[in-house]
Amino acid sequence: MCWSDRAFTLFEVLLAIVIVGCLAGAIAGMLVAALETEDIGRVESDLGAEFAVGFSRLIRDLRGAARLYECTPTSVGLTRWAGLMVGTPKGVFLFDWRNHRWLERNGGVIRTAIRSIFSEETGLILAGGADGCIYRTTDCGRSWQRIRVGSGAIVDIARAPDGTLFCLQESPPAVYRSRDDGATWVSCAPLPDAPPNAHALICRKDSVIVGTDWNRYGNIYYSDDGGASWRVASAVYVPPNTWMYCCPVDIQNNSSQNLTDYQVRIEVPFAQGKMRPDFGDIRFKRRLRPTDPDLPYWLEYYDSKRAIFWVKVPRLRARRRTRIWLFYGNPDLTSASSFTATMEAAYSVYKVSYNWVDRADNNAWLTGLFVYRNLTLPFRFPFYGAFYGDCHITTTGYIRFPAGNYAVDETPSVGELARRRMFAAYWGCFSGRHTYNGPGNRDIRYPGVYVYLYSDRVHIEWEVARVIRLFGRWIAIGGTIHQALLYRNGDIVFQMKFRYRAWGLAGISKG
Repeated sequence: MCWSDRAFTLFEVLLAIVIVGCLAGAIAGMLVAALETEDIGRVESDLGAEFAVGFSRLIRDLRGAARLYECTPTSVGLTRWAGLMVGTPKGVFLFDWRNHRWLERNGGVIRTAIRSIFSEETGLILAGGADGCIYRTTDCGRSWQRIRVGSGAIVDIARAPDGTLFCLQESPPAVYRSRDDGATWVSCAPLPDAPPNAHALICRKDSVIVGTDWNRYGNIYYSDDGGASWRVASAVYVPPNTWMYCCPVDIQNNSSQNLTDYQVRIEVPFAQGKMRPDFGDIRFKRRLRPTDPDLPYWLEYYDSKRAIFWVKVPRLRARRRTRIWLFYGNPDLTSASSFTATMEAAYSVYKVSYNWVDRADNNAWLTGLFVYRNLTLPFRFPFYGAFYGDCHITTTGYIRFPAGNYAVDETPSVGELARRRMFAAYWGCFSGRHTYNGPGNRDIRYPGVYVYLYSDRVHIEWEVARVIRLFGRWIAIGGTIHQALLYRNGDIVFQMKFRYRAWGLAGISKG
């Protein structure tokens, strides 16, 4: 059953009813979206020809020293072909070109992983350790001097044209300098708004340049005064509307029907340093062409680790896989999230089987005869294209949006339902105060409304008695236990545990 602005009624509620507010025809298990990261671009080797020829053989010989560190300057060719010196998780090793063998060069001092190596023709060699120390030698590693610098791994070392040495600490990012060939080190000014990690340091003319993770507005720090102050910039010039990265998203339609304009839930992990922390540079496209139109999407939720998107995909073929593309890494963009462009303006109703969700306790949130209470929701709930942070709940079985001091109505009618912005889970002349001893297990033992709040849903449950007015008193003649779950994406699940001599009205209306 589908409708837009009119009310509807259900007189026999025998199965759970899923009222889907955000994706047309979303049946659990129908779609699976897989995300596989794939950066645009490639990494090119800058190794010299003589080194590259014997590279595979050298690595085989180095097996005992474990792997080399990736993406850090951990090897240097020494002067006059004295050898190739590399940093490994087991310290420093020197390759003897003449005898074609590896020699350990820790000098009985280095007992940590080496993350960077710096050398000069003078014979000075500096090795940056994972323990925050710099190791200094002038005799090709036969002996080392251990110098405490910082608290984190030293991942790069460079010399400025004026003779000052600089080194970079990975985490927390920090820069240190030395004016005595690395014998002593002092800290430079802190990097403003430093991200979790730094990666590279170079000296060019009068500037010291540091590459880091993305810090919300840049990932390059540079200083023109020897580290006394820092400014922030972007790593490279990115033309407007250009993305640095993309990855494919594969969607599997397991149903037997072709689907059009279908909303698919996609969870995107945060890529530190590659995308905006607010996920504002995320875009979805049908093909791997940055100039293609964007697919409509709605950002339902995000935190420091992930984001949940709903993407409106034009066509999903039955029992087939469809690929769309996710683009990111454009600092000039802001979010284009749109609930109205992505989600359905009307609710659709589906009868499906769900397991009953047991409530956590018997501590009623609301009790009484024909009473209400306003509830602050843990998220902004989308209802017919508008978002609500609160709602109005009654013991008579309905929810209104937004919260307010409305009179409680115990006389359900289709006309009143159509005029109000409300969801009638099961609306009737119900009391949250009366108990009822019904046949079998159809008892109302703990009358009231029960509410449980979660980050992605709200669980509302009614255990109420059907009452009539008799001889000036309200008398229980039946009862019902039913529940509604409001999900952060706009879905509503309604279920009834039992109903005995309890007539009511179920429906939803835009008002």
